[in-house]
Amino acid sequence: MRHHDRPVRVRLGICLIIFISGFAALMVRAWQLQLIADRRIARLHEQQLDRQIKLTPQRGVIYDAKGIQLAVGLRIPSIFADPSKTKLSNSEVRRLASILQLSLRQLQEKLKNHEKRFVWLKRHVDPVSKEKVEALKIHGIYATYEWSRFYPQRELAAQVIGFIGTDGVGLEGIERFYDRFLQSESLVMHTLQDAKGRPIYSGNPPVLEPEQGASLYLTLDSTIQHFVEKELREAAENSGSKAAMGVVMDPTDGRILAMASYPFVNPNRLDQSTSSVWRNRPVEEIFEPGSTFKVFTLAAALEAQVLSPTQNFLCRKGSLTLNGKTISNVVEKTWLTADGILKFSNNVCAARIGLALGRERIADAIFKFGFLERTGIDFPSEAKGLLTKSETWRPIELANISFGQGIGVTAIQMVSALSAIANGGHAVTPYLVERGVFPIGKEIPFQRGFQKIRIFTPRTAKLLGKWMEGVTGPDGSGFAGAIPGYRVAGKTGTAQIVEPTSGKYSNHRVMSSFMGFAPASDPRLAAIFVFREPQHADYGGVLAAPVFSRVISESLTYLGVPPDQKMDVLVAHKGQHFSNKKLKENTEIEKLRQDIDLSQYDGAPDFRGMTIREVLSHAQKLSLNVRIVGSGVAIRQEPAPGKLLSKNQPFKVYFTQDHIGERT
Repeated sequence: MRHHDRPVRVRLGICLIIFISGFAALMVRAWQLQLIADRRIARLHEQQLDRQIKLTPQRGVIYDAKGIQLAVGLRIPSIFADPSKTKLSNSEVRRLASILQLSLRQLQEKLKNHEKRFVWLKRHVDPVSKEKVEALKIHGIYATYEWSRFYPQRELAAQVIGFIGTDGVGLEGIERFYDRFLQSESLVMHTLQDAKGRPIYSGNPPVLEPEQGASLYLTLDSTIQHFVEKELREAAENSGSKAAMGVVMDPTDGRILAMASYPFVNPNRLDQSTSSVWRNRPVEEIFEPGSTFKVFTLAAALEAQVLSPTQNFLCRKGSLTLNGKTISNVVEKTWLTADGILKFSNNVCAARIGLALGRERIADAIFKFGFLERTGIDFPSEAKGLLTKSETWRPIELANISFGQGIGVTAIQMVSALSAIANGGHAVTPYLVERGVFPIGKEIPFQRGFQKIRIFTPRTAKLLGKWMEGVTGPDGSGFAGAIPGYRVAGKTGTAQIVEPTSGKYSNHRVMSSFMGFAPASDPRLAAIFVFREPQHADYGGVLAAPVFSRVISESLTYLGVPPDQKMDVLVAHKGQHFSNKKLKENTEIEKLRQDIDLSQYDGAPDFRGMTIREVLSHAQKLSLNVRIVGSGVAIRQEPAPGKLLSKNQPFKVYFTQDHIGERT
């Protein structure tokens, strides 16, 4: 019996050992699962919980110089779907498409792939639309919140500020140039995901809000910006201009106080505008400056010592023919000194000075004054300017460049070079952003403005400023740019535009401009205004100069800049004011006054054969509301000469011109 029991005990022992070993193994595994993390399981769990959808983040606020908000963030709903869960009836599809303003085809295309677990239906919807979508109670349709951009001042400085895309990235303007500072860290929506990595949604998923980007304070002053845009719009619409632009700048440090491009655009309604109107024209558009460039031709001549203030030039009309083309003037003068060349905007004399300078010296001066390089303004897509190689210039090209035809510049280049004259000869770098501040209070260390680089000698700057004051005098081509109580330095320009078909300068399509600074005694503001292809009143002295006068007059008053002198009785003409004392001191204007006996005047005067300047001078004395049509010499008028006039009756004078070259 014992012999037979031994094998049984052995088998029982083996079974017990196997059982104990198995139990021990189970206990060890249970201990591992409970107390020791399995990396593979942890990774799967992490993948399941860490599905992230990037949303449009909040951006820093953009302020003007006085703290007025120009661009802010708005928390706004976006609608998305889980197509794998979404089963819509035909009526639900129609209602949802109507609410989200999508076509049936668009909505069906988004929802057709049931393998997808996430798809945007409509981003940045209004709160009412969100409530309507939620009221449908469609399984698999959800809402979350993103940040959108809102521009509370609408059109004000819109082309400067720019705009962002639906992903929150800056696409134009300041929004683009300073995108890395304005952007916040990624805004993410956390969700679960299935074994295939597809997101799983249940109600409103949690959204992680990152820290906000930096806020920017611009140099723009909304009040001065408003002055500029108001006057640009009115003048452009009245003159039938295709486009217009203006810049107001502090010539001492390069701060841009206003920068505008017409037509204007509302950045809150991008769907109502085209890409062409989004150009910030003063920085991006190249144009031929016309007679405003004569200032820099004279500057180059003074710097090269080929021009003296007392030197006389033969300037009569038709006195200069080069390469078969005759250069002419609107205002006929026989002999002029340098100040007269600017005052009467004489093409012939400017051409003679350019020829005396020669190709190399004028080309070097153009480069030195900054017309072939970007100014360095903090704005994307700045243009450099255009000029052919000086080695190819014939005498006629050199002459044309001397009075601003055949060279392409930008408005920001012009006002920057002008500022060097205003501040005594030093270059300034224009800039739009004064400072940036992060939410924690840390400031961005920008270095801006004034450079210790002299591009004009003090003597040249002083002489040019004095001569430019003559331009806004009663008998100057820019007399409409004068400001009561202030000394004003300015220059008019009316550059003909090249016809793309013929390659020749047009007699009808022009760029009309005026640039200047004030007070000339202690310059605080420098500005330029340019109008593209005006249909009426196309001379710079007629169209752009009054805009300069009104904008800078309002701005100086707003800034509290004291006048140079107290003015006596003022005479007004279309918003422009002149001292009676100054008019009496000028022999030419006084002669016009004596020629017209107002007490005996009983009919319309005869303006035929006169230049625009002469017509406006006569009209001023008669308090006539004259509308200028065309350019050159007066050939027709309404009412006709001698016809009786009623009070405030509109008066049209039609002009034509047959000369070659730039017009005053």
